[in-house]
Amino acid sequence: MIWSIPFFVFFIFFIYKSFNGTLLNQHRFTQSLILLSIPFTALLYDFLIQKKWGKYYLGFVLFTLLPLSYVWMKIPIEKVFNFSYSMQTALKELRLEGFHKIEAVPRLEDLETILFKNKIKEHSKPGESLILDFENWDNTFYLGISAPTDNERLFILDGAKHGGGYIKELLDILHKSNSGLILLNKASRFSEFYSVSGKDLVFKDDVSFFLRLKEVKSTEFLSLFSFEVLKDQKILKAPSVFETFPIGSLEYKKAKIKQDSFWYRDIVYKSKENNTSEEFEINKAAENWKY
Repeated sequence: MIWSIPFFVFFIFFIYKSFNGTLLNQHRFTQSLILLSIPFTALLYDFLIQKKWGKYYLGFVLFTLLPLSYVWMKIPIEKVFNFSYSMQTALKELRLEGFHKIEAVPRLEDLETILFKNKIKEHSKPGESLILDFENWDNTFYLGISAPTDNERLFILDGAKHGGGYIKELLDILHKSNSGLILLNKASRFSEFYSVSGKDLVFKDDVSFFLRLKEVKSTEFLSLFSFEVLKDQKILKAPSVFETFPIGSLEYKKAKIKQDSFWYRDIVYKSKENNTSEEFEINKAAENWKY
């Protein structure tokens, strides 16, 4: 009974904050309620264990708990609620968003990230810096966590839409560096702060130095370069080794959609539902995106 006190306090608080619009209603904020509700499962266990079939039921639940975590979110349960558009849409988005997040063993969806992780480990040297342009929350921070670089020499660029107050901190790190690795994204707001001429990357806010790039690994949207910090030298005039998409352009939007795992799963879902190609649905979504 005592566990019901903190549970209902939080429950009423959540309802009140949701009602007056001061609570960000995302599923991760329900974890407090879930944790506080765990003691109540003892009552269920006590009830089931007294039943003749209770032990078999509990055994079945425990035995299937892990394998079903890979299956049940793939079942289009939202189709059952075709009488309610809002319910159907909510369930579809919940299912698509949690597609891989509820699996018993978490794993990366984009295997290209493993290639970049291996290349970063292979080319990293003690005392060098690592700069990671933002791709998405999973891949970018996975690379940061798995990198052998010291924390004070690791810089992960902001993924927020209106971010950008990080350039001074980044420049401070580069002023203390002689060399390192930098991962660049063709569809990134970071491209507003630099330009690439030939093999040289120059920051618009500080032209006292530049980075001379050497390609390590490239994919459709990402490129990993080793760099050397140079000062008082001439910038090479040559075709650029890296080009970005103009922010807000169709190509920029299409790249952002493909890099967003939830959005891309929605694209795949729509292409199957509408019997169209994924590229068609991506183009349609990009054209309708009011960036």
